[in-house]
Amino acid sequence: MKLYEITAAIAALIDEETGELMDIDAFMELSLERDKKIENMIGWFKNENADAEALKAEAKALTERATAAAKRADRLKSYIEYVTDGRPFKCVSGETQWRKTTRVDIADDAELADEYMRIKREPDKTVIKEALKTGAVIIGVSLVESQSMSIK
Repeated sequence: MKLYEITAAIAALIDEETGELMDIDAFMELSLERDKKIENMIGWFKNENADAEALKAEAKALTERATAAAKRADRLKSYIEYVTDGRPFKCVSGETQWRKTTRVDIADDAELADEYMRIKREPDKTVIKEALKTGAVIIGVSLVESQSMSIK
C-alpha cells in the first residue's frame, strides 16, 4: 500500500457520525504500516542527502583540481609567450600565433561618468524584511510565515 492509501484507509475506519474507531486491530496494523513507511522514507532521505553531500564534496574537489590545472596552463602560456618573444613557433605538438589586440585599461583612480558605469540592481531581502517587521508598507511585498522541517 502507498502512504496516501494507508492514510485514506485509516480515515475510512472512523465512523463519520460518532467519530468512533470501528476496527481497532485494523487501525493498529495500518498505523504500524504507516509508521514503517515514514521511517523508510526518512532513511531514504538520509541516503539521498548523504549522496548529495558526497557529490558536492567531489564536485568541490574536481573544481579545485580544474582551477589548479587552469592556473598551471596560464603559467605555461605566460612562459611560452616569454620565450617565443612575439615570434610564431610551430612544432608537432602545436603552434603559437600572434595578433594585435586592443583592450581597455582602467586605472584605480579613474573618474568615470555615470554613462560609463554599469549598475546591477536586485532586491535586498534582508533590508526589506526588517522594514516590513518595523511596520513599513511595500506594495507587492509581504512576509510569509512557513514551517521548515529538519531530519536528523
